[in-house]
Amino acid sequence: MINKKSVIGIEVNSDKVTLTEVEKKEKAVVVTKFSEVQLDINVVKDNIIVDFLKLAKQLKQVLVEEKFSAKDIVVSMNNNLFLKRCELIKDSSTGNLVDTLENAVSESYLFLHDAFQLGYKSFIPLTKVSMNLNSQSTTSQSGNDHKTKNTVVYSAVSASAIHSIQQMALELDKNLTAIDLSPLAMLRAMLWQQKCSHKPQLTLIIDEQYIDLNIVYNGDILLSHVFRKKIDHVLENQSVASGYYQIIKQLLLSFQSRYPQLETPKTLIGFSRLNNAQLFLERLADELSIELKLYDVLSNTNFLVKTHDAKKNNYIAKTYLAAIGLAYKAFEPADKSLSFINEAAQSTLEKPKTNTLLYVVVVSSI
Repeated sequence: MINKKSVIGIEVNSDKVTLTEVEKKEKAVVVTKFSEVQLDINVVKDNIIVDFLKLAKQLKQVLVEEKFSAKDIVVSMNNNLFLKRCELIKDSSTGNLVDTLENAVSESYLFLHDAFQLGYKSFIPLTKVSMNLNSQSTTSQSGNDHKTKNTVVYSAVSASAIHSIQQMALELDKNLTAIDLSPLAMLRAMLWQQKCSHKPQLTLIIDEQYIDLNIVYNGDILLSHVFRKKIDHVLENQSVASGYYQIIKQLLLSFQSRYPQLETPKTLIGFSRLNNAQLFLERLADELSIELKLYDVLSNTNFLVKTHDAKKNNYIAKTYLAAIGLAYKAFEPADKSLSFINEAAQSTLEKPKTNTLLYVVVVSSI
């Protein structure tokens, strides 16, 4: 846990920035403020903060006017140029695992011309075995066969995006405690303070630029897939949508093969940032013959000022869910966090761009 009383979550999009401030009040974590900043053209370009001086100036003005007081920030750059996967890997000793993940990421078209930064977690979910990343072995209460395949969740983002966020934070005069992925932040917000299900759950998050699919069991991601076509294109082309349905069916079969001890998900928890995407969720649930539950932001989010206006709550969820999830990072256990920065991160600002792993941090469950 990042031991803070308050933190600001900041999601940077190409045309706007959303901010939320979350505070710990007694035993509750409360969303106290939120705001939206429209960006000028070319402040963010090619998914990089190009004019971080101008962006910082705009954000400073809003932070003062809206009386945001936290010094610590957690930031994401929302686009579809990230890699997020979940694999079963037999040899999970630290050195070999890092080499394996580095090779996998470097082969992605996303990082052919840019350095990347990588986070990962290695664990055995069904026996609660976790890997000690400072050693070459795994342990469990029941004793573990070292040949057992570990589930490895890993993500990567471009070093240039990280660099631009760090520069923005410096200009804001804020303490950048973590950099995260928007889809993981939204998943964190959706699962926040929810009882861990003892049955696998299928989650689907629809953004304008991507569809993020996960199967979650006891708070751990056991399967992950990202569709990168814009949802408008998917909705306008029935053949594309049908293809997605078939891919998801294959993913469920893959899950059964990976984890035969677990049943196939019977519930689809869906969330869309677009009003017209609910039909996709409904059709998918029909195709899979499973129950659809649409995420309700009021089901697990404490707001300082609550509203019973359904339209307003819907707007808040679509606009600020990622920023809320980013801020929540400060209040979750350290072994539940994903971040692409650590103490060594500042030294990467001056490093040349190469297609290599800059440093590794731990990715854990949401």
